[in-house]
Amino acid sequence: MLVALDTRQTAVNILTSMQNAGYSPKMTADSLSVSVQSVYYWMRGERIPSYENMIALSVLFKVQLECLLSYTCT
Repeated sequence: MLVALDTRQTAVNILTSMQNAGYSPKMTADSLSVSVQSVYYWMRGERIPSYENMIALSVLFKVQLECLLSYTCT
């Protein structure tokens, strides 16, 4: 079964997780060795982070990967 990723919800989840962890876009970009522009694209839902960056975000923000990708997180 193919499941489509909701880019808007993923963007909201990234932004919320970033704020909850106390990271700014610049701090996030520096931690992942990506451009600040990339982080802004992710926050606006214009692009989705690569698989590797999505895992790195989950580790950085101390959330499960599923929390970045889904509507609900426990």
